[in-house]
Parts: sequence; structure tokens; C-alpha cells
Amino acid sequence: MAEVTTERDNTVVAGMLHLEILVADPRAAADYFAEVFGAVEVEKEFAAYISERFDCEDIHMKAGGVIFQFIKPKDEFRDELNTWWKRDELKNGNFIHNITLFINDPEALEERIAKKGGIKMGKAQANAPDGVSQLNVHMYDLREQCGMNVEFIQTPPPLMPK
Repeated sequence: MAEVTTERDNTVVAGMLHLEILVADPRAAADYFAEVFGAVEVEKEFAAYISERFDCEDIHMKAGGVIFQFIKPKDEFRDELNTWWKRDELKNGNFIHNITLFINDPEALEERIAKKGGIKMGKAQANAPDGVSQLNVHMYDLREQCGMNVEFIQTPPPLMPK
């Protein structure tokens, strides 16, 4: 898991969990990252859980303190995920789908995003990286505002800043 640091008292971001990249072949992307950048595969159980929960193939590779999440949604997925995986985006090939952040106060952030015109793509409950905690995962389309989707979860208690 990425180290969590906060440099300013007023930040709402406690740390980064993953940089999620949609790719045609997650295994090929992971192998390339291993061979070229020296990345190592991490969070295998968590990736297997994400694959099952969100109808996708998912591999997590760590390089330079960043976890790159190579992911490919299945051709067919449950209706509840239609807002999460926009079919028109999937036709565009490889691209960064979202950054996943730990947030200290998700409700306050949702209010800020709503005031600035962000579009809620979905909310789902999922296991935290520890495999035990249940957390709400929020996904927002902020491409118009900052060029990307942002996914965020409540910072797990052991990682909360003091």
C-alpha cells in the first residue's frame, strides 16, 4: 500500500491508492512494466477481489512507490457498473481511467465536487486493500474540470493523519 503523507493541514487528500489505467491486455502491460521499469506485482488478493467485484481483469504493479493498476473491463458486465465503465470510453484504447485517492472526509469532498459541476458515476461498497474493512468507493467524472475521473475512499483508520 502507498505511504500516506499530508504536507498541509487543510488538504482533503490523505494519499494515493492507485493510478488506474485501462489497457487491452493487463498481463502484457504488467510484464512490460516489470521488464522495463523493474516493477513488482503486488496486492494479488486485492486485485483478484476487484476483478470479481467490478467485472474486470486487474493486475497491480508497484514501481517507485506508485501502484499502477492495469485493468480491462469484461466485454459484458452487470448493469450496476454501466456508469462506472462507460462503453464509449472502452473503444478508445489504452488510457488513464482514474486516480484513486484516500480522502479524510468523503462527504465534504462530495459537496465540493457537486458545487463545481462534477458528475457522479457511481458509489459501491468494496473491501479495502487490507481485505477486511468495508469502504464506500465513490467515482466522479471530472474530465471537464481537471481532465480525469477521480475515485476516492475514506482513509482507513490506521492511515488517518493524527
